Amino acid sequence: MKLGISAIPLFLGGVIYILYREPNLVMFSWFSSLGLTDLINGIRELAGPSVRFIPEWVIFSLPNALWVLSGTLIFSHIWEVRKKEKIFWISIFVFLAVGSEIGQHFKLIAGSYDHADLLLMLVAVAIALKLTSNPNCLNDEERPHTI
Repeated sequence: MKLGISAIPLFLGGVIYILYREPNLVMFSWFSSLGLTDLINGIRELAGPSVRFIPEWVIFSLPNALWVLSGTLIFSHIWEVRKKEKIFWISIFVFLAVGSEIGQHFKLIAGSYDHADLLLMLVAVAIALKLTSNPNCLNDEERPHTI
């Protein structure tokens, strides 16, 4: 259950990319190789008119934050009983995610630096850590229902 919940933000970030990002991204060549171009183009055409109502940060910054949220949740769940290993792997993951954005700022890594990307990634990490630090949140065990 926990890993399934972790996949939701990953999926949502992918949906945003499919619907609203430029079709010259590598993932669209993968879709073409799988014979999904017509399906993807049809979905994009249906979603196209909604783009004018969606803030730019949702299209360009939120997917990275959702992927960081997902990754942090996954590492937290994998290492949940081994605190030192959990801290180590989450730190490496966050360092790579945030570090790549900072590397873009200094032109060390290809891409466009954006303050919103960095801010939303840090918020995503904070949300993931808050969710996984609460013993009642994302719990696999059934809890009794109270009235």
